Amino acid sequence: MQKPAARTIAIGVAILLAALSLGYWGYSELRVRNLHQAVEKLVDGTSARLRETLATGIAALPGDSAELPEALERPAAQIEADLARLRAFGASPDRALVLAADQYIDDALRVLRAVALTHRRNQALRGSHAALVGHMQDARRRSDTWIEAAIGLKKRYEADYLGFEIAAGALHTLLESLSESRAKLARHLGRETLVAEGTIAGARQGLAAMLEQTAAERAKTRQLAPR
Repeated sequence: MQKPAARTIAIGVAILLAALSLGYWGYSELRVRNLHQAVEKLVDGTSARLRETLATGIAALPGDSAELPEALERPAAQIEADLARLRAFGASPDRALVLAADQYIDDALRVLRAVALTHRRNQALRGSHAALVGHMQDARRRSDTWIEAAIGLKKRYEADYLGFEIAAGALHTLLESLSESRAKLARHLGRETLVAEGTIAGARQGLAAMLEQTAAERAKTRQLAPR
């Protein structure tokens, strides 16, 4: 038969273990909740910057937007800083959330930089197109020198077209990757925190239309240039 003192000690130990267990559970819950709030804040900031870029950056591609690539570097730098903060959190309280958020923010950063690069390639293409068309319109001065210059301008135009096509194609691929990472993160965070799928799809459609327009312009330009 257990002595009263021993029974009291056993009960005390059991109560202590239960309290410690509850305390650890409460601490774990607090860590998870704090992590969710911190990740949600970073994701929300990334999404806000991404929405603006997809709404204005893609739509501005057909125009002359010399300042836009530099303007896009600012939100890209902010997203890069957010990604560094996320990676400093540590994933132990909720690894799946942190990994999904990391992929989403990283894809957003890549998209912003790809939009900026596509704009730069587009500006180069527009410049070489204008130079080639202007030269070809002065065909009354056709000479060996004129033909040599026309061939050089045509090569420059074709190189710039290829550069634009590669940049725009990479951007289209990154937008598809962004859709996938968004879907994964939506399992952990509210959809209102993320860029709407319709916004991403609209950007892809706008980019595809721009590529089609540029290809048609190229076909017309090739008819002007000497072969």
